[in-house]
Amino acid sequence: MKVLARDPSWLARPSPGFNFFHAVPKQSSGSLAVEKEEPTPTPHRTLAVRGSEIFVAVGREIRWADVNTLKDVEDDAFRVLKTPVSREITQLTISPSGEMMAILTDHTCHVAILPPSSRLHCGEYGEVKLRVFQLGPTVHVLEQGALVSALWHPMAPTGEGLVTVTRDAGVRVWELDARNRASFDEPTLAVDLRKLGNGALDCGTSRFGVSKGYSPDSVAMEVAGAAFGGTEGWEGMTLWVAMSEGDVYALCPVLPSRWVGELEGLRGDVLDGDVALWIEEVESQDAIGGVYRRPEFGMARLQGPFYLGREVDGEVTDISVIPPSNELSIGVVCLATNAGKVHIYLDLEGIEPEWLSTPAADEKELILFEMVSVPTTKTSYPKILPSPSRYSFLITTPSTIASISLTPWITLLEKELSSPPTPGSSLRLSTLLSAHTTARKLISSEGITSSTLLSTPALGTIIIATTNSGPLYAELSPSPPSPPAQVSRGTTSIPPPRQSYLPPQTFYTNTTLPSLTQSDTYKSLTRLDNRIRFSPATLSVILDAHRILAGETRLLGLAAAEVFRVCDRCVVELKELVRRGGGIEEGALVLAQDREIKQRVEGVARKSRVLEERVSKLGEKVARVGRQGRGLSKREERFGEEVGMLVRELGVDVSGEGGGDHNQEKGGKDKEGETNKEDENTQPSGKKRGIDGRNVTKSPHKSRGENSFVTRYENAKTMEKTLVELAEKAGKEEKETVMPPLPSPFRKRQVEAVWELLDREAALVEGVGRRLRELREGCL
Repeated sequence: MKVLARDPSWLARPSPGFNFFHAVPKQSSGSLAVEKEEPTPTPHRTLAVRGSEIFVAVGREIRWADVNTLKDVEDDAFRVLKTPVSREITQLTISPSGEMMAILTDHTCHVAILPPSSRLHCGEYGEVKLRVFQLGPTVHVLEQGALVSALWHPMAPTGEGLVTVTRDAGVRVWELDARNRASFDEPTLAVDLRKLGNGALDCGTSRFGVSKGYSPDSVAMEVAGAAFGGTEGWEGMTLWVAMSEGDVYALCPVLPSRWVGELEGLRGDVLDGDVALWIEEVESQDAIGGVYRRPEFGMARLQGPFYLGREVDGEVTDISVIPPSNELSIGVVCLATNAGKVHIYLDLEGIEPEWLSTPAADEKELILFEMVSVPTTKTSYPKILPSPSRYSFLITTPSTIASISLTPWITLLEKELSSPPTPGSSLRLSTLLSAHTTARKLISSEGITSSTLLSTPALGTIIIATTNSGPLYAELSPSPPSPPAQVSRGTTSIPPPRQSYLPPQTFYTNTTLPSLTQSDTYKSLTRLDNRIRFSPATLSVILDAHRILAGETRLLGLAAAEVFRVCDRCVVELKELVRRGGGIEEGALVLAQDREIKQRVEGVARKSRVLEERVSKLGEKVARVGRQGRGLSKREERFGEEVGMLVRELGVDVSGEGGGDHNQEKGGKDKEGETNKEDENTQPSGKKRGIDGRNVTKSPHKSRGENSFVTRYENAKTMEKTLVELAEKAGKEEKETVMPPLPSPFRKRQVEAVWELLDREAALVEGVGRRLRELREGCL
């Protein structure tokens, strides 16, 4: 789990949410010294939830509120539920049906009939008187053993079967009915685990007024906590009991007189002896609606103490059991101790019912897998709180609320047990043993008395805790069951939200000085607002007032010093956050550069893929063109002829080409040779008459070659050169010889004709050169 937010404004002082959880301090009745309440090391579970409704016990008072409305209203939107409880409430637990609530003190237990939610929401907020029954008026009293746990039986047909466990190892099963007052007076099943462990014939609990003898088990079997092993099957009938000295016992079956369940989950692979007879007796009943009667089969045997391998550190304070599942056929048992240790055991054998009539089985064992440490104090009494996730839970101490997750190694263990045996089991076993249970601190504060987990659609999964200074709040995000994500380069870890500052309660505690004058000792004295006369009585008053003020000012000074220390720490943390912010900014710039480079690389890769597609398409076309047995189209033949003509004229070596193109080229060369021969016979000298009557060398290309670009280009260059020579020669002769004057217009026309011819030939030469360059580049 990860903390998303802490301590919202609707729980801050002096909001209605704060007033709902906080107890109003009472004035001292004439005490001359500053009273300090020492915390008692007893389990406090004074918070209970029913949907979005929350019940909190503040002293002897029970308050009710809806979290969804409590955070939105401006006035006190909660009710006070009046009960006849005369002692401080230590535990609240609500039945699965939501219709009853067990109210526990140190020695007494009351059961209140809760009104429906609609009635609590309607009307003005005020006091509501509950219908309350005292459970066991002669059983759970001050003269009997102290109450440790009150558990609602998971297999009770109406969800209103209560199991109480006392510190003197007494287990009682109550089947409650609001219409039958007698159901609250006597239990339907009462077992003394000390007598049951010794094999006594009378295993019942001691009654009120009966003297008890001394037994060595009075200390060794002092109960610290109890829990059911599950909600169905044999696990739902198994009650696990942990003793303060570290012993663990299991009692199966523990059932009310009427219970509900499925018999399919009770049939194992091998059923013989008393277990088979017990199931046959249950099957022979005419069950209505899946509700069975408890068979009269004798008393169940107390299984244990289990062999734990090593002694538990400190005294056990609580126990929690995770039942086997379809994926993992191993149970997990967790023990919390006052030394701040959580011992995690594996139950490989499982629990099956045993009776006193059956022979005692061999000693059973719980394998210690891991031991997790949590912060604790001298008077710590850690309690385990279930979590929505199957393999995780919360542990509450007076200074810390931590989340413990078994998922890292449970997932590996499930895969190993569900897969067939394959080579490499030793390597996988070492990997499994290297995985550790994760412990994450969720809330850290002094004086935590109780906590609860609440899940609503509006607020999500939240944890609320009560302290002497006020409530604490944390919004949680359940971790997904996926494997841990790999941290990539450049990712920035987001720090968890800071714990909000809670002012010390000393600032809000009223002074006890006014109560000094109202005490019986000083009522006979004169009023303090009159003239003061020096006397022993006046001196006594001044000394008592000084004693009170000195103690209160000392506490105020300590609280003020704590405020200054918090301010200094905030300054240091702010500087650290500024420094981290600079590092985050630099990292963001590096990420931006990496993003640009990544985009460029992606663009190049995209272009490369486009080019590869084009090349592949061209390769397919070339393959189709060069396929044997398929002729060329007319356009392809004309294009081939033109290419072959250009290759011959440019003098490119085309040796090695085969096929029809080679034959065509050979035939073209033969025709060209014949044409050249005819031209040589006609003009053997290879000369022709130029413009000025001189002989000009003729191009070697004849016939078809004369109309080609190369021939035209050479003829244009030759003509240009001839015209330039004629122009220069005409200029020289004009200077040397005196010619008869020619008319000016005629001479101008001749010169213009010559320049026009030169421009046309120059344009022709440039066009031919550009076309030849384009053809050469295309061939390359």
